[in-house]
Amino acid sequence: MPAAAHFLGLELAPDALRAVVLDDSLDPVASEAIEFDQNGEQLAPVDVWVTALDVLLENLTRKCDLGRVKAISGSAHNATVLWSTESAAHLANLSPLHPLNAQLTFPTTPSPGVARATGAGAFLASLFLGRWAAASEAEALWRSDVTGEVERFGGRVLGTVSPYFVAKYGFDKDAFLVPFIPTPLAAYLAHVPGQGDAVFCFGHADFLMLPTTPNMNFDAAKAEVWPHPALDLQEPRRSVVVLSSRNADVPRALVRDMYTKSWSAFDRLVAVVPPGGSIGLDDKLFAFWLLQGEGHVKGIFRFETGVKVGEFRDLRANPRCLLESQILSMRVRLGRLVAPSPLDLHDSTFLPRRILASGAAAAFPSIVNLVGDVFNSEVLVSDTLLDGARRAVDGGWFSATAASALSPGGAGTGVPVVEGAGLALSGGAGATGSAYLARWAWRRLVRPEEAGASFESEVRVTIGRRLRTQRAAVTISAPGAPPLIRTRSHLIPDDDYPNAQGAGGGSDAINGASGNTTAFTPVTPLQTSEADTALGLTRVAEPDTDAFAMYAAQAVEWSRLEGLLSRALV
Repeated sequence: MPAAAHFLGLELAPDALRAVVLDDSLDPVASEAIEFDQNGEQLAPVDVWVTALDVLLENLTRKCDLGRVKAISGSAHNATVLWSTESAAHLANLSPLHPLNAQLTFPTTPSPGVARATGAGAFLASLFLGRWAAASEAEALWRSDVTGEVERFGGRVLGTVSPYFVAKYGFDKDAFLVPFIPTPLAAYLAHVPGQGDAVFCFGHADFLMLPTTPNMNFDAAKAEVWPHPALDLQEPRRSVVVLSSRNADVPRALVRDMYTKSWSAFDRLVAVVPPGGSIGLDDKLFAFWLLQGEGHVKGIFRFETGVKVGEFRDLRANPRCLLESQILSMRVRLGRLVAPSPLDLHDSTFLPRRILASGAAAAFPSIVNLVGDVFNSEVLVSDTLLDGARRAVDGGWFSATAASALSPGGAGTGVPVVEGAGLALSGGAGATGSAYLARWAWRRLVRPEEAGASFESEVRVTIGRRLRTQRAAVTISAPGAPPLIRTRSHLIPDDDYPNAQGAGGGSDAINGASGNTTAFTPVTPLQTSEADTALGLTRVAEPDTDAFAMYAAQAVEWSRLEGLLSRALV
C-alpha cells in the first residue's frame, strides 16, 4: 500500500521562513520556522533566505519523511529578487554536496548583468524547480516590476522538484510545484472565509480581504483585485479584493516606544483611555501616522477639536488614537468599496458579519475589541494564534522593551526573552494556506473524482470529516464524553517552541505612572460555534451596536480630516 500523501507549504516573511507539512486529512505532520537574525552577520536579504531554506529543510527531515511530499506551494511577502544572466545555469547544476548559498549569488542593484526580476514567491519556487519559475498572476499584479512568465491558473503544475532537493533531503522526484502566491492571499485561503466573512491580516503591512461582489467601487476604495488562486479551469472566475496599508506595524511599534515601556503597557493604555481619547462627544482626538506615505502625504498629523496640533495635551491618547485611525481607515475604505453612494457610515448592512483576524496584533484584546466595535462584527482568530500568544507571554515577549516592530522578531531588548517567544505569535497562516493550495492541486490532478465543488467546500468537507472521525473515536473510548470536542488547529502548530519556565519579565510602567508589573493578558476565548471550532477558529470579540454608532460618528470626522490631508489643505 503506498504511503499516505503529504503536502508542503512555505511562507517567506520579512522576519522568518516557515514551513508546514500536512497530510491528506489536513492534519499537521510537522512544522518548522527559521527566524532571521537581525543583529548578526550582515548578509543581503536574499542570501539570508537561501541559507534559511537549507537549514529549514534539514530540520524538517528530522521530523518527517519529505519523500512522502507530493506537492509543494508557497507564499512570500512583497519583495523583488534580481537574477543574473548566469543564474539559470547555476540553478540547473546545483550539487547536493554543497549548500545553496555557496552555489548561488544574486545582484543587489539593477545592472547590465541582470537577466530578470521576480517576486519573492517566484524566487522561492525557482530554487525548488532548479530553473526560473513563472510568477503567479497575483504576485505579478502585486509587483509591477517583475519580468518573465506569468501563470494565470493557480493549479497549474510548474514542474517537478530539482534533483538537488531529491538527493539532499529525500524528496520524491515526482513531487511537483504549483505557483507561489502573495502571503496575504495564502492567509486568506488558510482561514477558509465563508459568505459574510472578511480576513484582516495584521503585520508589516495590514490587509483586509474579502470576495469580490458585483457593483464594488474599487477606485474609490483604492483597492487591488487579485485572482482567487484555487480555481478549476472550468470554474467561473472569482477574485479577492484587497485593501492594504503600509502604515501598520512600524507606527504601532514607534508609538509603543514613545509612549509606553512594553506591549503589555501599550495594550492596557489603549484599554483605559476612552474612545477618541476623550470622554466628550464633540472633542475627539485624531491621529494620522503616515510614515510610509499615502499618495503625496507623509508625516505624523494630530488633530484636537478639528485643529491641527503638534502633540496631544494628554500623551496617553496616542496609542488609542493611532489604532483607531488605522482601523477607521479600513472601515471607511471598505464602505466606499461596498456601500452605495452617497456613503452612510452609520449603515452596517454592507459590512462583513465576521472578521477573521491574524498576525501578532490580533492577540491584543484592545485591538480585536476595537475591530469588532468599528465594523460591528464578530472577530475570530486561530487556535494557534491563541496558543502562540500564551507562549509569548510565558517567554517574556510582551514585557520586553525597545521593540523595533510588532512582529515575531520585534521584542527588542531590556528583559530576558525566551528564544522564539515572539515567533510563536506568527500563526503561519501563509504556510498553511500554501499547503492547502498544494493539496487542492494534487487532488485535481491525481484524484479528480474526489474533488470538491470549490476549494473552500473541499477544505470544509475534509475538516468536517476529520471532526466526525475524532468525535466517533471519543465516543468509542469514552461514552460519557461531551458532544463537542476541540480539534487540532488547521493552522501551523509551533511544536518547536522552547520551554519557557523561568523566563524573565520587566516593568510595564507607563510614562510617569507607577512601575507595577502587570502580566499581559492575551485575547480571551468566547463561546464558539462547532463549525468554527472544527476549522480551528475561536471567537474573541463581539459586535456592539452602541460602540459601532459612536465610531460611525468618529468615522465621519476622520473622513473629513483625511480629505483635508489628501488635498494638502492642513
